[in-house]
Amino acid sequence: MKPTTKVICALTIVMTVVSIITKSCIGRMYGDETPLLGVIPFVSAFFVLCGTWTIMSLDSLREEAQTVTRAFLVLKGMKLFTAMIACVVYVVFNKALAVPFLVIFLVYYVIYLVFEVLTSPKPNKGLTK
Repeated sequence: MKPTTKVICALTIVMTVVSIITKSCIGRMYGDETPLLGVIPFVSAFFVLCGTWTIMSLDSLREEAQTVTRAFLVLKGMKLFTAMIACVVYVVFNKALAVPFLVIFLVYYVIYLVFEVLTSPKPNKGLTK
């Protein structure tokens, strides 16, 4: 199995586990009737799709370290901008559950960032000073 495929599978597993834990916690805190339970799979899918897109894009540029670094920064900015737009759209349409949704989204974002840092290739790994 290619390293890229392993990372995508690991991301999917991590986000699925986080989704199950989040659903359990939200169900206990707000009850099983809250609309937040329906949003959690979409938040998880958002990060899996963004992660897959990033991993596939960077894998195709693996040969040149400088290009990978630039592409990584551009993709990071695009993901942040897309995440902000998604949050604003949800808050505009559902003001009653805005704060819990933003907390959930922030937790997912931090987990995703930690995963991304741990699995991202180091372009200058072999260089020493």
